[in-house]
Amino acid sequence: MEKFDVLQRSPLFQTLSASEVELAADMSRPRRFAAGEVVFEQGDLGEALFVIADGEAEVLCRNDDGELRVLETLEPPDFFGEMSLIDKAERSATVRAKTECVVLELTAAN
Repeated sequence: MEKFDVLQRSPLFQTLSASEVELAADMSRPRRFAAGEVVFEQGDLGEALFVIADGEAEVLCRNDDGELRVLETLEPPDFFGEMSLIDKAERSATVRAKTECVVLELTAAN
């Protein structure tokens, strides 16, 4: 997996120059999740955004009865978690790997 290529394909990075995408790629960290593994939970504090490099992830939200409901399925080059990273608020949804999934993580520290 070439991190630069993954980020360059993502809509989040399409307005950046090649050197800016390269910098983001250098700062990113690949993370692997098994099918069914949770990337983050609704209510967690947001400290990172993620770009899907391989596999699929589901965005889920708890309804009033506390049951998880699938809102969306994400695949490369989709991204998620950017809003909580920007405003440092709680995550508004849970994201879990639908299949084995590789994501690139960019943290607030970067």
